[in-house]
Amino acid sequence: MAQRNLCILSSLVFLVNSFVQAEVVSGRWEKVDALQPGKRIVVILKVGDRIDSAFHHSEHEYLALTDSSGRERRILKSDIGEIVREDSALNGTLNGLLLGFLGGAAMGGAVAAKADTAAKYSIPFWGAAGAGAGALIGRAVDKTRKEMEVIYRSR
Repeated sequence: MAQRNLCILSSLVFLVNSFVQAEVVSGRWEKVDALQPGKRIVVILKVGDRIDSAFHHSEHEYLALTDSSGRERRILKSDIGEIVREDSALNGTLNGLLLGFLGGAAMGGAVAAKADTAAKYSIPFWGAAGAGAGALIGRAVDKTRKEMEVIYRSR
């Protein structure tokens, strides 16, 4: 029973992890449209120019940005090749949480297999402890890595 539960838990962990690591779909603007105004982004035009800016808002035909001089600019979406932003620490936190929970639950399962019936709560306890430790470690590791996340790529 414990092995079956652990197998189901593992499957759920990897399923949720795949949503966290979702890749950008070419030509789709949803990740850009979801940005909060003021979020720092880099727009790379199809001609190769880079524009370091802050997101202002998105319209059907153009993207409104505030450039480094504080001036609002409107860029035609058809001229944009790629948009990137600094990677958030959320994915590292969630990865750590999920992997920590899985490791903790496995440890709890090993304890429960060798103990009497009083150890039936060891899987949730060790799973929760592992999740907390994993989330903290995952966030700390992700904060040290300054990567850029692609949030839009033209077709």
